[in-house]
Amino acid sequence: MKPAANSPWTEEVQNREEQFELKRRAVLKAAARAFIQRGYYRTSLDDLAKSLHVTKPTLYYYIKNKEDILYACQAIGAERMHKAMSEAQAAGRNGLGKLMIFLKAYADHVLDDFGRCLIMVDNRALKPETRALLQGDERKLDTQLRQMIAEGIEDGSIGVDDPKMASFFIFGAFNWLTHWYQPEGPLSPEEIADKFLVYVRSGVARADGVQAISPNGDADAKPGKARAASAGDQRRAKTSARTAR
Repeated sequence: MKPAANSPWTEEVQNREEQFELKRRAVLKAAARAFIQRGYYRTSLDDLAKSLHVTKPTLYYYIKNKEDILYACQAIGAERMHKAMSEAQAAGRNGLGKLMIFLKAYADHVLDDFGRCLIMVDNRALKPETRALLQGDERKLDTQLRQMIAEGIEDGSIGVDDPKMASFFIFGAFNWLTHWYQPEGPLSPEEIADKFLVYVRSGVARADGVQAISPNGDADAKPGKARAASAGDQRRAKTSARTAR
């Protein structure tokens, strides 16, 4: 079977390890797409080999079996999301800034092949101990998001009162992107992410609007100043109300 012209099996790579990883990643990417489109149980290794224009025995050089492929695909998706969280924690200057940085990257990852495979493809075919690893990754990410939201509540940049419910809301909204997003649609993942960030920020940022957050997450006011300004606004509102009467 002759590989397609754009297949990694036709690319010349000097380093053998690089060549192996390039081809293994091609197998996983093709599998992730197939699992999304057909489902895990309806996708065979014969289908996968055919899509890559290679023989089925060739696949076994890069993977053990179909279960191994599913776990690898979903593990890559989870790894990218945890990396996005770590980078946001390091880059943001307050809770809201960190949240916006994380969600921008999370939206990109959740709409790529491995992110969609992680969220959309049922992993009950995996061994319990393997599935437990992915479930642990999921719990860790949820815990980190709750802590990030709690940090924003503490520093005054986030105006919600329940980090747990806010986390459920955010992950529910962003994960559902995988079900209706169409790569051939009018909006790119970046454009969708930008719109969702506007909606999330409108829902979780402080309503007084005093603590302005620039696109890179920088804060223009400290929490104490934000609270003082808010109290001042309340006094002025009461004065205006008395004057009106």
